[in-house]
Amino acid sequence: MAEPTESNGGPFGTLAITTDRQLPWYVIAFDKEGACTSRAARAHLLDAARQGLYDQIFYFSHGWNNVFADVQGLNERLLQALGSVLPEQHGLDLARMAVVSVFWPSVALLTTAEQGPQLAGDATTVQQLIDLFVDEAPPADRDRLRQLATQPELNQAAADELARLLVALVRSDDEMGCDALIPDDLLAIARRMALPPPQTSGEIQEVPDDVDPWGDKPNAAGNLDQSGRQLLRYATVYMMQKRAGIVGSRGVCSLLHDLLALPDLRLHLGGHSYGCRVMLAALCSAASPRAVESLLLLQPAVSRYCFAEKVPKSGRPGGYVRAPERVRQPIMLTYSKHDKPLHQYFGLAMHLKGEVGEPNPAGLFDTIYAALGGYGPSGITHQDLTIKSPGDYYPISTASARIIAVNGALPISETAHVAINDHGDVTNRYTAWMLYNQLRLSVPTPTPAPTLGDDPLAATDRPVVAVTDEEYLPPEEPTEGPFQINAWTGTHTVRDALLEDVTDWIEAHAPKPQASAVRPEPLDLRDWRAARWGVILPYNEAISHEQQAFAADAPEPLQQLIRDRDGLVLRYKAASRLRHVTLFNPATGRELAISEYGEDDQRLPAYLLIYATPAAIPWKLQFMLNSAPQRFVGRLDLTGAALERYITALRSDWADAATQVDTPLIWAVDHGAHDITRLMRNAIAARLYRRYAADDDLGPRAIFLDGQQGQGGAEDLIRALDASRPNLIVTTSHGMTGPLDDRVQMQRQLGWLVDQTYEPLDPERLLANWQPDGAIWYAHACCSAGSMGPSAFADLVPPGGVAHQVLHATAALGDQIAPLPRALLGATKPLRAFIGHVEPTFDYTLQMRGTYQFLTGSIIEMLNERAFSIKRYPVGMMTQTIFNRLGLLASQEREKRMDQEQRAALYFQLCFHDVQSTVILGDPTVAPKIPTNGS
Repeated sequence: MAEPTESNGGPFGTLAITTDRQLPWYVIAFDKEGACTSRAARAHLLDAARQGLYDQIFYFSHGWNNVFADVQGLNERLLQALGSVLPEQHGLDLARMAVVSVFWPSVALLTTAEQGPQLAGDATTVQQLIDLFVDEAPPADRDRLRQLATQPELNQAAADELARLLVALVRSDDEMGCDALIPDDLLAIARRMALPPPQTSGEIQEVPDDVDPWGDKPNAAGNLDQSGRQLLRYATVYMMQKRAGIVGSRGVCSLLHDLLALPDLRLHLGGHSYGCRVMLAALCSAASPRAVESLLLLQPAVSRYCFAEKVPKSGRPGGYVRAPERVRQPIMLTYSKHDKPLHQYFGLAMHLKGEVGEPNPAGLFDTIYAALGGYGPSGITHQDLTIKSPGDYYPISTASARIIAVNGALPISETAHVAINDHGDVTNRYTAWMLYNQLRLSVPTPTPAPTLGDDPLAATDRPVVAVTDEEYLPPEEPTEGPFQINAWTGTHTVRDALLEDVTDWIEAHAPKPQASAVRPEPLDLRDWRAARWGVILPYNEAISHEQQAFAADAPEPLQQLIRDRDGLVLRYKAASRLRHVTLFNPATGRELAISEYGEDDQRLPAYLLIYATPAAIPWKLQFMLNSAPQRFVGRLDLTGAALERYITALRSDWADAATQVDTPLIWAVDHGAHDITRLMRNAIAARLYRRYAADDDLGPRAIFLDGQQGQGGAEDLIRALDASRPNLIVTTSHGMTGPLDDRVQMQRQLGWLVDQTYEPLDPERLLANWQPDGAIWYAHACCSAGSMGPSAFADLVPPGGVAHQVLHATAALGDQIAPLPRALLGATKPLRAFIGHVEPTFDYTLQMRGTYQFLTGSIIEMLNERAFSIKRYPVGMMTQTIFNRLGLLASQEREKRMDQEQRAALYFQLCFHDVQSTVILGDPTVAPKIPTNGS
């Protein structure tokens, strides 16, 4: 196959991974300066990734190859080996995976098997080697360099001169943090390399006085090469080091960052030999938009101290010390003593000024200049493992360190075969199995259902699980760089950057809380009868005020509830200019300010139930009521039998409910370190479970379905609900906001909870297997409670991006309640109340960037101290732990806005609107059933 050219405007070809699956194969070529020479293919790759054609890419660099056919063969063999080890249920979406290969001009002096720095003997290869250095040299030095390099013998003066010319061409940054190469170093290396390979006795051989190819003494060894090509041979090691660093830090890094800018793309890096340096340079040369998924280093031709915080002798950090923090999974690498180029020659070639380190106790030649692929890492904590056979999984997710070093030199137990027997032995089933282990961890899959008899939910008391948190990796500064919201379109999660100029948005959306202080409570607000309860209905011009006061236009079940509770009926006048700050009392003909509450007809009741669709009485009124201190508001828009079932259960306080009063259930999806689901899981779900686990009553019965442990599937949730009958359900996940091009389907699925496999949970499927029966549900997901038009955030993001599309598409649906809570509240055995969000949740509002403090204490208090208090707080009072933040947020926003600190003001506004858009669906007086003596 011919080499790639600039005219290649798409995948160069395909690579077979299975008999029926070919992966698109892009070859992106770079010149010696790191400039991309495959610009059309590069553009095609990025366009395809932006369109969502690929969600997982393996970005791989060859090492010491000089012929494209060798590069092609390396990729083909590795992918074929990967296909041969895939389990039957491998979990990879091969239809959306691509391979991207780096092709860079490495030195033409090796056999096609990449066996190490062995100079081929044919004249053509020698000439290519000479041409390489001559082309690199300044014009004034080229003729002299060629003359010296082609001389059959060199004296000391000529050797010194050639060494000086070569060293000037190969100086580069050193991954060991050591001083730069000087001409004497190159001559000393040549003398050292003139000796036979070091033995395993542990004795370091001294250079005999008569072993000096370029001195005046006789050549006693008799076989030393005194030609110029001898120095070129060893200078080549440094040339490779320099060129790999240049290509990696420039062109390969540029493409890497462009790919990482696509938030839904999972990127896996890999390299062989000097290709590992290419990828490490790309990863570490500049801060990247986010971490890559994984990095696989196959026999890396870099220093074993490249990851060290402090390199011996120099005291400086290794050149790639930051690499582990830029990879989500632990870095995996191979090393083998059977790789002679890296186990023996690399350390000598990289060894400076003839200073050889001491032999280690095992007797192996081991200097501080030894290769990572020959000896494994040093100077950093790492986990050392023996290479595994296919089927024996690596403990990547539970690794004790950020580096996993895999020894490929030991015989495989099943065959006694050595997995890595030389430098080029890296495309076998054992290395392919390592790659599969990395790929599979970026594709979340639900845990298979336990077999009957092993069901962890079947026991009355369950062991309390120790919960550990894998790290969430946000951008560093608040309101800067990409943000995330907890929405899923069916193809994309949602990330974007905020507009640079947010002045107009800040002024237009300044918080308007109803009061700045909370007055002393004149009565026990937990007693809703004393604090009064009322209903808000749309104003109806077709009937008299007297009829409106008695809710004559309301459904009979609601009228009965009003009579039972002696409730106050209020009306919302959509045409009134005061519609968001007052409500009309038809019994007195007066408007009542929503900031006042009390026990007479001149003040609003503390507890209010809005009975109307959000289109008839907008969400904005509910938001304003939520921000008023000591105001507890819920909403229903059920009709017919669904309304009758809910009110019947409400009037009896769910007397016959079978929910378990001391059983909370938490379900937390986790899509990885760079997804907001990880943050929601850590900041809400895991924190809450730890509170439950520490409680003597709740701990033995609390259930945590943890996405980090593979328990985030919809089926996991349904089974657990049916088996445990929890009193309180807490879920953290994305909410469905797609497909963006199908409004009918989008409306049907709005706010459905998205599970670990990105499948939305259909309420019909849920209710076919379980009934809510008096439980309370808190769902932290985008649009879990409904949608609102226009969105408060739509004008805060640049047009054209996924965030802009999602915010405008959901706003176009108008004000409505989401299908899930409506189905749960109207079920055969109804839910008591649903607490969710009308707008998306931003990651900004869950964790303070910079300090990394979680900002979810009010949510934890609501779902723990309030939900399970012996005082039995109504759900309206439970949520006040959240809404009490509004006054402080408004004050902080105003202070920053007055000081013209735009970005800080924006941060507090985002938090204010996020909190305010939390709503209760259901009656606000319902209270969780709590344990009592004998219950």
